[in-house]
Amino acid sequence: MPLRRGPAVRVVLGAASRQPVDAYVSVETRRHPRFERNGDPRRITVQAVKWSPQADHEYLLAEAYRSVLAIADRRGARSLAVPTLSWAWPMEDMTRIALKVLHSTPTHVRDVIIATPTPASLEAWAEALART
Repeated sequence: MPLRRGPAVRVVLGAASRQPVDAYVSVETRRHPRFERNGDPRRITVQAVKWSPQADHEYLLAEAYRSVLAIADRRGARSLAVPTLSWAWPMEDMTRIALKVLHSTPTHVRDVIIATPTPASLEAWAEALART
């Protein structure tokens, strides 16, 4: 199957692990992006990207989303649930970077669900999606 340019993206309120998808992302604070088979074969574990006003970490956040898509591709996943890969990041910047990567990265993944933890973040992601 040929790669396609970016999956369809939608946003929901809830946990990534509870979404009806082939793979979901679990965010940890101590490891680099990798696939991990400990308990749930759908789980992809990535390192959280910490925002800092002293540095330009846009590349790191974009790379985290690209890595998630690459790992999902290697696993053969066609659907993927992704939580916010960073916290304390300015929401407008985070959503812009994430959606730019998700819409432009060649992948076999057809559908991405952004799983958000709060109604406020759901609204911010929905507004960002409407702008794309």
